[in-house]
Amino acid sequence: MADRVKRDSTAWWGETGRESNRPSLLGLVKNNTLDLRLAALLWLLMERRASVIFASTPDLTGRTAMLSALIDFIPTSVRPTYVYGPNFEIPELEEDVEPGSTYLLIPELGEDRESYLWGQPVRDLFKALEAGYAVCTTMHADSPEEAIQVLKSAPNKVIPHKRISCVDIVVNLRTIPGGRSVARRVAQVTLLLPEPSGPPKLVSLVGWEPDADRYLFMDAPSTADALSERLGMSTEQFDSELARLKRRLEAWQSIGTLTASDVRKAVAQYHKTLAD
Repeated sequence: MADRVKRDSTAWWGETGRESNRPSLLGLVKNNTLDLRLAALLWLLMERRASVIFASTPDLTGRTAMLSALIDFIPTSVRPTYVYGPNFEIPELEEDVEPGSTYLLIPELGEDRESYLWGQPVRDLFKALEAGYAVCTTMHADSPEEAIQVLKSAPNKVIPHKRISCVDIVVNLRTIPGGRSVARRVAQVTLLLPEPSGPPKLVSLVGWEPDADRYLFMDAPSTADALSERLGMSTEQFDSELARLKRRLEAWQSIGTLTASDVRKAVAQYHKTLAD
């Protein structure tokens, strides 16, 4: 699979030029696809190398846009590894790839295009996750329950159930009909927790209220504790880190850092400052 694993995103994006035109996270905030607190949460997930699936049923809901916007937030200590189908086998990953410091970036778990993973390659992917890799990808599923069903059903048949729990978060997106342009929203953010037997336990972290067009954060102590533990943090550390990243996004937003290029440079400088 040497020709299917890339250190840069050129082959992953193909010849469409989308790498240079991909959206920015703050651009998506400006479009109300999500708010700043939710953007900070997604940034924190990337910093902690969480495995995330962006899911929706219709096309053009912004799954790939969200994944693309978050690539710039992967910390410098983690190597983004661009994987594209149709084959995926753990032994064929490059020898210098360390599971614990690698993000596997996969366009989609699906069967429509050659660049996607489906069937046996999906099973191989989840074996890799069990071995310590992390993944960010997209799929067609209208809810976390549907995402789990797709993974455990033929031809994917990801078993046992605990292997599905290697995915930390499912983010579902929606479109809002009406007008000439398509409005998009993050509709649900769900934490997956392993169960001794059976499918993962689903814990809702964020919901969206369509009538008021606002986000609802589930701030119950049990929810915060579950997410913090999943990310390997104390609740106090989680709250502090989330506030830190939200303040940084607010600062960039206030000075007009909205384009992908501007955000990319700002995040790179921010990581450099932390390293120094």
